[in-house]
Amino acid sequence: MMMRCFTALMLTSLLMILACDTFVPAPDQSSPVELFDALWSDVDEFYALFEVRGVDWDAAYSTYRPRVHEDLDDAELLEVMCELIGELDDAHMWIAAEGLSYCNSNPNDSIRFFDDGEPGQFEQDYRDNSFIIRENYGGPGAWESWTMFELDPEVIGGHTVLYLNLDSFDHESTRVRWGEVWNCLEAPPQVDGLIIDLRRNPGGYREQSLRMASCLAATARTCAHVQSRNGPDHDDLSPPRAYGVDPTGQGWGEVPVVILTHTYTVSAAEWFLLAMRDRSRTTVVGLTSRGSLSSRSERVLPNGWMYTNCGELVFDADGVCWEGRGVPPDTTVCTTIEALERAHDLALDAALEILSNDL
Repeated sequence: MMMRCFTALMLTSLLMILACDTFVPAPDQSSPVELFDALWSDVDEFYALFEVRGVDWDAAYSTYRPRVHEDLDDAELLEVMCELIGELDDAHMWIAAEGLSYCNSNPNDSIRFFDDGEPGQFEQDYRDNSFIIRENYGGPGAWESWTMFELDPEVIGGHTVLYLNLDSFDHESTRVRWGEVWNCLEAPPQVDGLIIDLRRNPGGYREQSLRMASCLAATARTCAHVQSRNGPDHDDLSPPRAYGVDPTGQGWGEVPVVILTHTYTVSAAEWFLLAMRDRSRTTVVGLTSRGSLSSRSERVLPNGWMYTNCGELVFDADGVCWEGRGVPPDTTVCTTIEALERAHDLALDAALEILSNDL
């Protein structure tokens, strides 16, 4: 009897708790105008790249704010917000609304892998090209690992050249077998040359890219400086913080390296380029990178929509900011569908020629 009374009391208490207003979150009452202003104001306060990207943020407000009114539905509001951040043309800036859509200020849709390719076909073209690399350039172990394998010595005068395909600098990415990479680079080199393919690398963590650059470094050196937005004015920036590489001492610093890049190469992959540019016996082949190096922070609007903000300016060792411009290659090459049909990769051919002249 006592147990039944106790149970009834607990159920009554639970129902009272569930009915209590303080335990039920109130629905967001922000109007479309308030949400638009919240996004614009947060970017205005924390974004660090207005000047280098040539964006008049006040003018953007004057352009898009009149399109926002109280009767806008979520899809219409999101469309205006996407156009607003699109003014920044920054691959690190995006906004996402659950159940509606995701938009990026500098989307991938228009990027072609092949010089004569079609927009929207990047992934398929990249996979087709990767097949050709393994089939026609790879050595006996080319099909054992997506990440790294030795090229056929016959394609480069009998030399041993390692091809390292890095689709990410995210240490959690399943596209890269990081265990294999570190086991290789943290031991003395058993190859004559190294080709690192970053043509489909959307970034990841700068620490990961600097760790790899340190494995390949011959000397310790500063490779970048970072300033952070720290005041109300768009040009209020903190003193620069230095980032550098420190060689591991395994001998990889003497191995000639060719890095393949593309417009798709972005973020932490561009940090890797900054870290490698002053390394001797290093050549970058391909296309100018994307030009989005600042780290991004994820933020939330009052209605739960996610967006990002970038509060850094990144400079190379010489004080040059490549944001919005991209890091240029030493040799500009983009492969073609016509080359694919001949079972060739023009950028890889150029890399092999450069290594042949260095070995």
